[in-house]
Amino acid sequence: VLSVCGFVAALSWDMNEDRVEYAFAKIFSPSPDPVAEVVIPETSQAGAFNEKKISQGKATEIALADAGFKQSEVTNLYAYYEIDDGYHQYDVRFFKGELEYEYAIDADSGAVMERDMDHIYD
Repeated sequence: VLSVCGFVAALSWDMNEDRVEYAFAKIFSPSPDPVAEVVIPETSQAGAFNEKKISQGKATEIALADAGFKQSEVTNLYAYYEIDDGYHQYDVRFFKGELEYEYAIDADSGAVMERDMDHIYD
């Protein structure tokens, strides 16, 4: 985990079918205008990271628009890029009131692949 200009970024990994998968995350600051991108270290998955066609910010915009909210209306907004079962996607999560929203956004097309909404006490 690292912090740059008020942003918090994280690199995590997981084993999936005998291969390592990396997830790169930027946890947004409270500012309505996030400007920093995560610096990607040189790894075997770094090339895969560069294959995406939409940005992390665009994926966040898509999820918020689908839910019908503006960034200023939600809390704990964060998004991260991952390769899940070979799919390049962004996971976007945020809270609105007592509800938690989770989205999977296709990193190539920007399509909403999955959406989920749960009460925070579930």
